[in-house]
Amino acid sequence: MREIKFRAWIRDDEWDESEEQQEYVMVYDLAFEEYEPLNDLLASVKHLMQFTGLRDKNDKEIYEEDIWIHPDFNKPQVIKDMREFYMEIMSRSINCNYVEVIGNVYENRELLKEANDEPQQTD
Repeated sequence: MREIKFRAWIRDDEWDESEEQQEYVMVYDLAFEEYEPLNDLLASVKHLMQFTGLRDKNDKEIYEEDIWIHPDFNKPQVIKDMREFYMEIMSRSINCNYVEVIGNVYENRELLKEANDEPQQTD
């Protein structure tokens, strides 16, 4: 069974309005009595990304909104939705042993310029 977990993106600009403090928080299944602290944490979460259950060639966990590369594609690709990512790798017979996560859409906006909405597979 696939492990269910999420990664949260938090933007905290209370410290310095000119420079955003950015960080990740791993959110796991917590006991009911810990609901209140989790609720407070989730109030500050801007984006929640689900773990795909897959790892890249460097054994790095692959999440929604990660940016990845593969030798068969001429541009970086963005995982917009976990289900679409599964369909993409299955329909094109992509081997995850060659997929490499190179960033995400929040920390690596410069990579978005190289990526486009539709996967571009090389022939």
